[in-house]
Amino acid sequence: MFSYNDLIWNTHGYTNYRFSLLVFYVLQIIVWWRLFEKAGEEGWKSIIPIYNVWIAFNIANPGSSNNILWFIGSFIPHIQVLVFIFMGYKFASKFTDNIIIRILYMVFPFFTGFLLAFSDQFQYSPHDQ
Repeated sequence: MFSYNDLIWNTHGYTNYRFSLLVFYVLQIIVWWRLFEKAGEEGWKSIIPIYNVWIAFNIANPGSSNNILWFIGSFIPHIQVLVFIFMGYKFASKFTDNIIIRILYMVFPFFTGFLLAFSDQFQYSPHDQ
């Protein structure tokens, strides 16, 4: 039989889930802030929702006229997955020449982002390394 105690435990679990998401988002903001600073952009640009994607595309393809097409493609369902995978590779290629790190950033950008952001081994270069 369903009781009031079941509701209490369910809410508690949901609160833990929400707290975990909050921690995840805060850590992601810290990583992007650091990566933007390494790329020569101001860190605050990483916390503005749509603007941060535009800046990330400009970091991945500096001076490219195709950035507007990639940016528009990032809002189209199903195509956006391909856009972010490709841009993840291009973004990581500005920080490392290691193909494994680039592929890992495409698949696991959260974890690999920590490596790129906080390791002195990886520095930004406007040209593909």
